[in-house]
Amino acid sequence: MKFKPVNLKVNYTKERYAISENQHPVFTWSAVTDYDGSYQSQYRIIVRFEDKILWDSGSVKTHKMKAVYCGSTLPSGAYI
Repeated sequence: MKFKPVNLKVNYTKERYAISENQHPVFTWSAVTDYDGSYQSQYRIIVRFEDKILWDSGSVKTHKMKAVYCGSTLPSGAYI
């Protein structure tokens, strides 16, 4: 079964977002699948800056397609 995240957004926008404006950005997404009735049962988000992992949500068991960043302080001036 194919399950693909689409419409990836940060703070509800697809535009590049300056992370220094908000230290707790909200990630949202939707999904497409090739099977009717399927749904997301978990997600994992990894946020990296250069070669450093700032946050790894780990496997979060939920059908919700929304996560709030809870990692290290985000570098000023960077965009996601």
